[in-house]
Amino acid sequence: MDQYGRIDVKRGVEFGRLWNGFTLIELLVVISIIALLIGILLPALGAARGSAKTIQCASNMRQFNVAWTTYGAQNDGQILPGRDYDLTNKIYKMWAGTWYRMPDEFKPEEGFMYSVMTDLDIRSCPDWEDNWEGKFGALGIGYNFLIAEPEEQAMAPELVRIVSIQKPTSTVLFGDAGRMLRPELENLEATMWVNYPKAAYPSFHGRHNGGVGNIAWADGHVSGMTPFVDESWSYNHGITYDILKQHSIGDVDEDGDQGTSENFHPYDEMKP
Repeated sequence: MDQYGRIDVKRGVEFGRLWNGFTLIELLVVISIIALLIGILLPALGAARGSAKTIQCASNMRQFNVAWTTYGAQNDGQILPGRDYDLTNKIYKMWAGTWYRMPDEFKPEEGFMYSVMTDLDIRSCPDWEDNWEGKFGALGIGYNFLIAEPEEQAMAPELVRIVSIQKPTSTVLFGDAGRMLRPELENLEATMWVNYPKAAYPSFHGRHNGGVGNIAWADGHVSGMTPFVDESWSYNHGITYDILKQHSIGDVDEDGDQGTSENFHPYDEMKP
């Protein structure tokens, strides 16, 4: 600075201190370090968000278990019904709500479970991001209707009691669910059911942590499982093994036998 208080730019000196700016190389190094840190941290943050959603889904599943048990306690031990279809008037009352086909309207407050679970935020999986069809409630969670209809599957409630379940620790109640209705579809569709292997129409969806789905079991515990799919099995609706693997859809199956329902039927694994 000269005697008039002006800065001598050429000398780059102000108040006796050197004034040095960043060079281009230094800026590039800083930017590279920041980009590297972002590249390291983003996957970890993404994994943390994914784990949080998995935990939240499992928590919601536990609430489903509580609601299911509460329904039984309030209805003389009867298992929560799966569905009651009025085919004449095209009214489909189901565990999670009622779908009026004409007009196309879904009312969750008219489902069997609503009396014991009214919080709609709990009634869905936070990782379900595909086709949110109103007529299915768009929960991303399905119910084992063999629990509610173990005999005739007549699309009507059956009087089945909780005490009839012989192996509650390995019997499915609810699970992450999605389906491929036709092979040409790109996205999954919502479904209200987790199908048993003999149906040959898998709907258990492994949407968490690289292919794991959550299951709520009849004894009250919740666990994660990878959907089972077998290349030698035949599937309905033109769905192939490759399509199922691509979308992480499969069955809940312990014995690898498509002809048994050991994780679904309450008292006879050979039915339906």
